[in-house]
Amino acid sequence: MSSLVGLNIGAGTGESNCLFSDFDTVYCFEPNDFSFNKLKELNLDNLTLYNYGISDTEGYKTFNNYNHMGYSSLLDLDKSGEFYKHCSQADVGFDRDTWKTKIKVKRLDSFITENDLTNINLIKIDTQGHDLNVVKSLGSYITIVNTIILECQTKSLYKNSSTKKDIISYMNNNHFTLTHTESNDEDFEENLTFKNKYER
Repeated sequence: MSSLVGLNIGAGTGESNCLFSDFDTVYCFEPNDFSFNKLKELNLDNLTLYNYGISDTEGYKTFNNYNHMGYSSLLDLDKSGEFYKHCSQADVGFDRDTWKTKIKVKRLDSFITENDLTNINLIKIDTQGHDLNVVKSLGSYITIVNTIILECQTKSLYKNSSTKKDIISYMNNNHFTLTHTESNDEDFEENLTFKNKYER
């Protein structure tokens, strides 16, 4: 039996590791230093950790860090939106103590080439509005992926974030079908699961 390979992009402190409990190898990407150090403390044999971000370009980008780390993103907050107002009430002070850092970013097609990956069973993406950019960074290697789980905001929380319609259109054009939708945060966000029509 071939080994199970996963990519956890925006791994946080390991909250989503349950998705990869049976996997042989999981590559985790987390640019926030605090979250990355917490991730290291898990000390799990099947995890390989990278303290940088994934994007559709390579080099360095400005990363917005927030007091509540889960909101940290390459994108700026859309403070005029309904979702921002909801977060400000439900999670008071979430964007206090904001600071910006320069982080390294890499494309997934470069990472796949460098690591000689030929099959990826699951990619989980949680990059706060930047998820479709991460998918696009796969380039032609999207064909070697079986399942992609990503997050989208149904109402804008970040400026220039992709809409659900944009995501579904791109995925369908690349032979992925939406198989499951899970709403969270009072229907302001959804986790979308896509399956490759030509699963290997």
